[in-house]
Amino acid sequence: MSLVNKYTLNRLTKALVDFKVDTNGIVVIDGVLRTSLESGFEEYLRASQERDDNVVIKNVMQDILSISEKEVSEIMNRVQSNLDAKNRKREEILALQDIIHENQFPTQFIYTDINGNELIATLDNKEKAIALLQFLESILQTLADMSQMNMMKLQTAMNKMAQTMWSLSNIMKNMHDTLKAIIQNLRG
Repeated sequence: MSLVNKYTLNRLTKALVDFKVDTNGIVVIDGVLRTSLESGFEEYLRASQERDDNVVIKNVMQDILSISEKEVSEIMNRVQSNLDAKNRKREEILALQDIIHENQFPTQFIYTDINGNELIATLDNKEKAIALLQFLESILQTLADMSQMNMMKLQTAMNKMAQTMWSLSNIMKNMHDTLKAIIQNLRG
């Protein structure tokens, strides 16, 4: 991350995602959004002590994309961890079902709680095993709910990243068009 703080980049990211586009595909910036963008770029300019506006804008865009990519990566890691936990829980349930089916009592059974801590249960009879099985199934359901929630967060983060990229692309295009118009006016 560059010299500017994360708060400023998050503010710029929010401003970029909040762009509105008119029917002709032109970016419309309202007063609040303009103020947010200007103050963010000014703070970034002071922190980096860069004098070239194009370099500042390029650096801001890279940092904003980096934040979006990091957010997506963190959520993807949570999704993977959750999937791994669900698979372990399914294996535990299958092992416990085998114990119940084969009537292997008394026995010691090792399982993990919702936080991944290993626990040992002493199963003296079928009733205790069935109660533990129901408990493990409830943990599996909780993990499935968490997985669904993480997938929605991942989708939201990916949509936000795509919107940010689209906004950044529009800014770059508008800058290019403005520079092109200035050059044509100087020639003309």
